[in-house]
Amino acid sequence: MMIPQIAELQYKARLAKRKALWGGVAGALGALAVIFFAIAAWVLLTDLFGTVPTALGFGAFFLILALGAKAFASRPPRVVPKQTAQQLGTTGTPTPVGTTASMINALMLGVTLGRALRK
Repeated sequence: MMIPQIAELQYKARLAKRKALWGGVAGALGALAVIFFAIAAWVLLTDLFGTVPTALGFGAFFLILALGAKAFASRPPRVVPKQTAQQLGTTGTPTPVGTTASMINALMLGVTLGRALRK
């Protein structure tokens, strides 16, 4: 009865675990590559311009990156226009989880499924 749904859920869990694992590996290797490129750029720019100008350039570069990340993080989330939400059949707002109504709905769904399995 519920075996196909459980198998699908297990498959999705394995897929999510695999994506998370390889995403973490890719992120770590990407960070390592950025570190090596930064070291190589430091060595090259130190030979060309000297230590102090290179340090100031690196500091300015990372400050600009930090300010850009801060600006990106402080942007409000996108809101789906009402016309598009109506076409999609959603209100654009997520359903609250953990509220009393959702818990009662889950309980009633469980009771209904339990009764259906006993028949």
